[in-house]
Amino acid sequence: MRNGYIGAWILGVVFGGLSVLGLIRYPHWIWAAPIATAIIAITVNLRMRRTESRGTAILLGVATLVCVVGAGLLASLAIRIAH
Repeated sequence: MRNGYIGAWILGVVFGGLSVLGLIRYPHWIWAAPIATAIIAITVNLRMRRTESRGTAILLGVATLVCVVGAGLLASLAIRIAH
C-alpha cells in the first residue's frame, strides 16, 4: 500500500503542477478542472494513508485512482482547448 500511496501522491503533484504551468502559459478557465481534481486526489490519498480500516482504505484507493486518472485526462483536454 505504501508504494501505491507514494506513486499516487507523486502523480497528483505532477498533474497539479503541470496544470498550474498550463494555466500560466495558456490562461483559460478550463484549467480549474484538472487543478481541482489533482487537489482532491492528493487530499483523498493523504486520508487513505491515515485510515485504519481495510475496507475504507480500498474505497479511498479507488477514489484516488479515479481522481488521478481524471486529472490527467482533464489536463490533456485543457491543453487541447486552451492551446
